[in-house]
Amino acid sequence: MTIQEAFTKCVRGLRDQGWKKAVMGGDWIHGQAKLRTNSGLKCAIGQLIPDAAYKAKLEAFMDNNLRCALDEAGVQIESGKGHILDKMVQAHDYAVNRLDMHRRFRDVAHTWGLDFPADCVAPDMREAVEGEIV
Repeated sequence: MTIQEAFTKCVRGLRDQGWKKAVMGGDWIHGQAKLRTNSGLKCAIGQLIPDAAYKAKLEAFMDNNLRCALDEAGVQIESGKGHILDKMVQAHDYAVNRLDMHRRFRDVAHTWGLDFPADCVAPDMREAVEGEIV
Protein backbone atom coordinates (compact mmCIF):
# COMPACT_ATOMS: atom_id res chain seq x y z
CA MET A 1 0.00 0.00 0.00
CA THR A 2 1.36 3.44 -0.84
CA ILE A 3 1.69 6.03 1.89
CA GLN A 4 -1.15 8.00 0.25
CA GLU A 5 -3.40 4.92 0.38
CA ALA A 6 -2.44 4.34 4.02
CA PHE A 7 -3.09 8.00 4.91
CA THR A 8 -6.47 8.02 3.16
CA LYS A 9 -7.53 4.75 4.81
CA CYS A 10 -6.45 6.05 8.21
CA VAL A 11 -8.20 9.41 7.86
CA ARG A 12 -11.42 7.86 6.52
CA GLY A 13 -11.43 5.36 9.38
CA LEU A 14 -10.99 8.13 11.94
CA ARG A 15 -13.76 10.11 10.26
CA ASP A 16 -16.05 7.07 10.40
CA GLN A 17 -15.50 6.76 14.16
CA GLY A 18 -16.25 10.46 14.66
CA TRP A 19 -12.60 11.53 15.07
CA LYS A 20 -12.60 9.79 18.47
CA LYS A 21 -9.26 8.77 19.92
CA ALA A 22 -8.64 5.07 20.60
CA VAL A 23 -7.43 5.19 24.20
CA MET A 24 -7.91 3.07 27.29
CA GLY A 25 -7.32 3.76 30.95
CA GLY A 26 -7.98 7.48 30.88
CA ASP A 27 -9.23 10.42 28.89
CA TRP A 28 -7.96 12.13 25.73
CA ILE A 29 -4.87 13.40 27.52
CA HIS A 30 -4.03 10.66 30.02
CA GLY A 31 -5.22 7.48 28.29
CA GLN A 32 -2.97 5.01 26.52
CA ALA A 33 -3.44 4.70 22.76
CA LYS A 34 -4.48 1.26 21.54
CA LEU A 35 -4.71 -0.35 18.12
CA ARG A 36 -8.24 -1.32 19.16
CA THR A 37 -10.30 -0.49 22.21
CA ASN A 38 -12.97 -2.69 23.76
CA SER A 39 -15.58 -0.41 22.21
CA GLY A 40 -14.10 -0.91 18.73
CA LEU A 41 -12.26 2.38 18.27
CA LYS A 42 -9.01 2.16 16.29
CA CYS A 43 -5.89 4.31 16.49
CA ALA A 44 -4.18 5.66 13.37
CA ILE A 45 -2.23 2.45 12.73
CA GLY A 46 -5.15 0.30 13.88
CA GLN A 47 -7.13 1.72 10.96
CA LEU A 48 -4.71 -0.01 8.60
CA ILE A 49 -5.06 -3.48 10.13
CA PRO A 50 -7.95 -5.50 8.70
CA ASP A 51 -10.36 -6.87 11.30
CA ALA A 52 -9.56 -10.45 10.25
CA ALA A 53 -5.82 -9.86 10.83
CA TYR A 54 -6.15 -8.18 14.24
CA LYS A 55 -5.00 -10.15 17.26
CA ALA A 56 -4.72 -8.83 20.81
CA LYS A 57 -1.00 -9.72 20.83
CA LEU A 58 -0.42 -6.89 18.33
CA GLU A 59 -1.00 -4.42 21.19
CA ALA A 60 2.42 -5.43 22.55
CA PHE A 61 3.99 -3.48 19.67
CA MET A 62 2.33 -0.20 20.71
CA ASP A 63 5.24 0.85 22.90
CA ASN A 64 8.13 0.27 20.54
CA ASN A 65 7.59 -0.63 16.90
CA LEU A 66 4.26 -0.21 15.18
CA ARG A 67 5.81 -1.31 11.88
CA CYS A 68 6.19 -4.75 13.48
CA ALA A 69 2.48 -4.76 14.27
CA LEU A 70 1.73 -3.98 10.62
CA ASP A 71 4.15 -6.66 9.42
CA GLU A 72 2.65 -9.21 11.82
CA ALA A 73 -0.83 -8.35 10.49
CA GLY A 74 0.39 -8.73 6.89
CA VAL A 75 0.07 -5.03 6.06
CA GLN A 76 2.85 -3.76 3.80
CA ILE A 77 3.47 -0.03 3.53
CA GLU A 78 5.56 1.69 0.88
CA SER A 79 9.24 1.36 1.76
CA GLY A 80 11.03 4.37 3.21
CA LYS A 81 7.87 6.08 4.46
CA GLY A 82 7.95 4.98 8.11
CA HIS A 83 8.55 8.54 9.28
CA ILE A 84 5.18 9.56 7.82
CA LEU A 85 3.48 6.68 9.67
CA ASP A 86 5.11 8.04 12.83
CA LYS A 87 3.59 11.47 12.12
CA MET A 88 0.17 9.86 11.68
CA VAL A 89 0.57 8.12 15.04
CA GLN A 90 1.52 11.42 16.67
CA ALA A 91 -1.45 13.20 15.07
CA HIS A 92 -3.74 10.67 16.75
CA ASP A 93 -1.91 10.24 20.05
CA TYR A 94 -1.18 13.91 20.79
CA ALA A 95 -4.56 15.34 19.79
CA VAL A 96 -6.38 16.99 22.69
CA ASN A 97 -9.83 16.82 21.05
CA ARG A 98 -11.52 15.84 17.78
CA LEU A 99 -10.95 19.18 16.06
CA ASP A 100 -7.28 19.12 17.06
CA MET A 101 -6.94 15.60 15.61
CA HIS A 102 -8.49 16.74 12.35
CA ARG A 103 -6.10 19.71 12.17
CA ARG A 104 -3.10 17.53 12.95
CA PHE A 105 -3.95 15.15 10.10
CA ARG A 106 -4.42 18.09 7.73
CA ASP A 107 -0.96 19.30 8.82
CA VAL A 108 0.53 15.87 8.08
CA ALA A 109 -1.03 15.98 4.61
CA HIS A 110 0.30 19.47 3.96
CA THR A 111 3.80 18.78 5.31
CA TRP A 112 4.33 15.51 3.46
CA GLY A 113 2.54 16.33 0.19
CA LEU A 114 -0.41 14.01 0.75
CA ASP A 115 -3.98 14.61 -0.37
CA PHE A 116 -6.42 15.06 2.50
CA PRO A 117 -9.69 13.39 1.45
CA ALA A 118 -12.34 16.07 0.91
CA ASP A 119 -15.02 13.77 2.36
CA CYS A 120 -13.29 13.43 5.73
CA VAL A 121 -14.79 16.22 7.78
CA ALA A 122 -17.21 14.89 10.40
CA PRO A 123 -20.61 16.63 9.93
CA ASP A 124 -20.59 18.23 13.38
CA MET A 125 -17.10 19.63 12.72
CA ARG A 126 -17.73 20.98 9.23
CA GLU A 127 -18.62 24.48 10.41
CA ALA A 128 -15.56 24.69 12.68
CA VAL A 129 -13.10 23.72 9.96
CA GLU A 130 -14.77 25.07 6.84
CA GLY A 131 -12.52 28.14 6.80
CA GLU A 132 -9.44 25.88 6.76
CA ILE A 133 -10.44 23.71 3.80
CA VAL A 134 -8.71 24.76 0.63
